[in-house]
Amino acid sequence: MRSLITGLILCFTVTFAFGQHITGDRGLSIGDTVSQLKIATFALGPKTQQDLTIDLDSLKGKVTIIDFWATWCQPCLPSLIRLNQIQKEVGPDKLITVAIAPESKQDIRRAIQHLDASDIYFSNDGMIWNQFMFYSVPHTVVIDKNGIIEAITYPGAINTALIRKMVNGEKVSFPLKNDSPEVAGNDLTKDNKDLLNVSVSGYDSSSRGTKIYKQSSFEGTILKFINFTLPSLYREVYGMPAPTWVIDQTKDSADAGNTAQKKYCVTVRLPRDSSEDEAFRLAQTAVNLSFPYTATRVKRIKKVYNLVYWPKEHHLNFAPSDTTGHAESTFTTYGSNLIGKRISADNLMAYLSNEIGSMEGRIVLNKTHLNRKFDITLKWEYADSTSIKRELKKYGLYLVESEEPVDMLLIKKD
Repeated sequence: MRSLITGLILCFTVTFAFGQHITGDRGLSIGDTVSQLKIATFALGPKTQQDLTIDLDSLKGKVTIIDFWATWCQPCLPSLIRLNQIQKEVGPDKLITVAIAPESKQDIRRAIQHLDASDIYFSNDGMIWNQFMFYSVPHTVVIDKNGIIEAITYPGAINTALIRKMVNGEKVSFPLKNDSPEVAGNDLTKDNKDLLNVSVSGYDSSSRGTKIYKQSSFEGTILKFINFTLPSLYREVYGMPAPTWVIDQTKDSADAGNTAQKKYCVTVRLPRDSSEDEAFRLAQTAVNLSFPYTATRVKRIKKVYNLVYWPKEHHLNFAPSDTTGHAESTFTTYGSNLIGKRISADNLMAYLSNEIGSMEGRIVLNKTHLNRKFDITLKWEYADSTSIKRELKKYGLYLVESEEPVDMLLIKKD
């Protein structure tokens, strides 16, 4: 898993650097009345033949959903399909849905060209984006018929029944999306904090993506974790597959992203001959001292997928043996394609756990017993378990459902 993440960008939540909010430092929040806001949407296809400006004041009497997303956000595209279905079922006379991404019109059109999203409006209006104070996407705002913000939540928390209740004037309740960073007593985004021979700092804007790497020199060994959210940081330093985050013995990593959305970097410095295991143990000490959480390994009964290899009609493309030992494993993701070169079954398991974990909260366990590296190419319009299983089957790989005791990471707040 550690070699997989080197150079691999897996963005479930991403920190943005915002300009000053037009409405002040606080930004719009639940209970505020939205007024004098206009959203510039753009022509998309058969439904919207021309650019259109939506005046939120004119929408009073209708429920409005504003979904903030990004083309590179893996959970965002299935969420758009879900919101489009709700819009279609409720109808444009009672509900208006606008999806806003901070990207070019061309990139947005390219990302959604194969989606069933023709019933919602799309926009890249940065003025509206800056009205709401948040750190991650997807991030969804629901405005009632009177122009009052009823909810700031997740798109998955919204359904047709709740929206219809709002249309009928009923009071409804949505889960709260809390993006505020939780770092008790430590302002790690401004100053590095030395912990033994470990430093912890905030988001590194000079480094693109999320990665782990280890480098050795005459002075010693450095292990670095770059731009991780707290859930992913804890998982990596404890060597746990995703999703394995447990909070107060009640929640797993499907909900753990709510605890903190900011990203952090951890650097571990060791003597030159120190092992990687020693570095990871020191990193565990660093995160436990830096954040108001303590981690413990526990066993939990979970619904999981077992990755198995049954080469009956289809076979993996095994990579030739590397006698030099220098050939690296790489994952390349672009659009609807994933290309893996010289990857192991553990690499693929880690990727699938992240992909499926974001949708179903399931862990993928490696039951292939493969010890050879292979090349693989996976393609789908958007990631769902059906598409993933179909692509894996082409290589004789299967995801078999079961319920098993698995190692989890229990996170308790100090």
